Parts: sequence; structure tokens; C-alpha cells
Amino acid sequence: MDNEMRIYLTHCSAKKDTSLNGSNLKVTPDNLYTTTPTQRFMKKCKDTGINCAIFSDELGIWFSDIKYGRHEKDPDKVRNEEFDKLVTDFDAKLSAYDDIWFYYNHSQSRTTFM
Repeated sequence: MDNEMRIYLTHCSAKKDTSLNGSNLKVTPDNLYTTTPTQRFMKKCKDTGINCAIFSDELGIWFSDIKYGRHEKDPDKVRNEEFDKLVTDFDAKLSAYDDIWFYYNHSQSRTTFM
């Protein structure tokens, strides 16, 4: 069990760095998402050296070291065929992991994985 592959995920956020609006600059998720819980999550993962990623409604699984440009996808606007692609992406990108932990921060709770 010492060699177990584990990854921590959290959801994307509508609150993003507005300085990226209209730019072609590519950034890692910690430089795009500006909400405090997401920032806290990404910092904790980085500081402890654990694998982490964002589940993006637009991109699917977005690993912490990958850069993308600013994007926008309202979760309420994900169509069925887009959802199917997100599930396929999830399965493909996370198939190497034995353990997947999902951190959900609801504004009314203090849920945490660490």
C-alpha cells in the first residue's frame, strides 16, 4: 500500500483572475482560480507534495502543472455529449490512480480532506 497512487481533486470555480480576460496567456489552475477555498486547496497540495487536479466543466481533469488559457463554462450549460466527454476524460486521465479523493467546499460547511 506504500506505492499506492493517490490524487486529490476539487471542483472548478466561476471566480477567476480577471487580468487574464482577453489574453492568450496560459496558466496553471492555481493562477486562474481565485476563490479562497481553491487557493487553499492548491497551496496545501503543493506544500505537501501531493498530486492534485481541478475538475473543470470545460477541460475535464486539469492537473496542477498543466497550463491552459482562460476559459468559461457554466456547469448548468454542459450538454449531455459534453458530459460524456468529461466522464471519458476523467476515466482516461485518472486510470493510473488507486485512490481518488474529492474535496468539496460548500460555502455553508468546513469540509476538508486534510
